[in-house]
Amino acid sequence: MGNNQNFQEDDKAVQNALSLLGKPRWRKKALAALAAGLAEAESAADAALEDEFQRLAALWAEETQNLSSVQEIALHPAYQQIIGMGDQAIPWILRELQQRPNHWFWALRAITRENPVSEQEQGRVPAMINAWLKWGKDRGYLD
Repeated sequence: MGNNQNFQEDDKAVQNALSLLGKPRWRKKALAALAAGLAEAESAADAALEDEFQRLAALWAEETQNLSSVQEIALHPAYQQIIGMGDQAIPWILRELQQRPNHWFWALRAITRENPVSEQEQGRVPAMINAWLKWGKDRGYLD
């Protein structure tokens, strides 16, 4: 069953439940409670995903600290799982880059499909970090 069909069925269930509430003021209260519950669930899911990111980032940093090959560093399973998180990982990666500089460039390029690092800055890690942090600030990922 596709996601769209699941959402349609969920929407029908919500509509049926709301139709049982005869008075409009109760519908508003039910909708407000439903919205609050959904927001709380989304917030908990985001927090759980960020916790998973932190766990994977720590594992990756620990297990690759003595590697010199950028390719080996970027192909580590924890790093690949972080890339698999997609856009949601961007602010966490940028904060990591800001607080504990490391080779996050491959992940950022894979997720964003962008590269703000100029040809002259390639290979100059401090300049590469600054380019990505500026990119993140310009797009609202960082303050």
